[in-house]
Amino acid sequence: MVTIGSDSPTLPVDRVEEAFTRLARLDMVIVPAADGGYVLLGTSRFLPDLFRDIPWSTPRVCDVTCRRARETCLTMHRLPGWYDVDDAGGLARLQGHLNEAAPRSCPSTRRFLERARDRDPT
Repeated sequence: MVTIGSDSPTLPVDRVEEAFTRLARLDMVIVPAADGGYVLLGTSRFLPDLFRDIPWSTPRVCDVTCRRARETCLTMHRLPGWYDVDDAGGLARLQGHLNEAAPRSCPSTRRFLERARDRDPT
């Protein structure tokens, strides 16, 4: 079971594929977010205790989640980090990333940003 944040539309496919590959041998895989959260979390089975008392919306989310995994003896792997879009800085990073990417990548995200820009009254 892998969950990917909807605010990370440019997460590379190879990270997602590696997450699934590692879950064949491990209990958990995580892709940290630049802000201390995570953009992908995968588990090989249902692990509700992993999410108890997590300080959501703080820069400690990823670290606390990984510590909880270690404390409960889960096997895990941390993949290279990525970014998510939580604020204007993240949005600017996304736009820059899309400007550098292949023109056909992330078509839905590109359309959304174009519509948002067209509606912006400033």
